Amino acid sequence: MVEGVTLGWEEKADNILSTNFPYTDIDVEPIEYDVEQANAYLDEAGWELPAGKTVREKNGEQLELELIYDKTDPIQKAMAETMQAEWAAIGVKLDITGLELTTQIQRRRAGDFDVDFWYNYGAPYDPHSFINVVAEAGWGGLQKPIPTCR
Repeated sequence: MVEGVTLGWEEKADNILSTNFPYTDIDVEPIEYDVEQANAYLDEAGWELPAGKTVREKNGEQLELELIYDKTDPIQKAMAETMQAEWAAIGVKLDITGLELTTQIQRRRAGDFDVDFWYNYGAPYDPHSFINVVAEAGWGGLQKPIPTCR
């Protein structure tokens, strides 16, 4: 995606937030792009790819997810289309839906989505603003707020 969508202008994101933000300079083991491992995880979870079909199934249900994105952002659209093609290669049907920002926010708050793109604001706002938003009750399906440290 870094090379294909952003022409190398962006860096690979191994962390949810940039490591130059306060409290985010932690070591994480990056998850490498590995189609074979992704297929193995799906197989292990019981999502089988029936002969002659392109979408995995489990208990008669297709593995179909919806990704919502800001339709005014051409980078998000290109990333969504790239993900749709890559996920199809492992048997996941990814429906992509471009939304007006207000509708996207309403659906986020209602937890009415499977996958969503999120931007953070950068310094000096993050990681604090990011944590406050995702910890809000109801945001993205979260039923109770994340407890705060005292």
